[in-house]
Amino acid sequence: MLRSLSIALCLGLATPAAAFVAQNGLTVSAVGAQAFHVPWRGQSGTPAFWCAAGDYALRELRLPPTAEIYR
Repeated sequence: MLRSLSIALCLGLATPAAAFVAQNGLTVSAVGAQAFHVPWRGQSGTPAFWCAAGDYALRELRLPPTAEIYR
């Protein structure tokens, strides 16, 4: 149990310092002034990636809810 906890903590520290963690746990990284990346992670499906992108756009970029996000 303790070993599992320490591995989980180490994995959590592997997230880049500048990465944004969406409410669903996926990380989002800025790629440029107008671009960002939601890397594939585990068994997350398409809706999870779009939710993370929307969360980033709203909370980090402070875009309005009507802003369009393109893939």
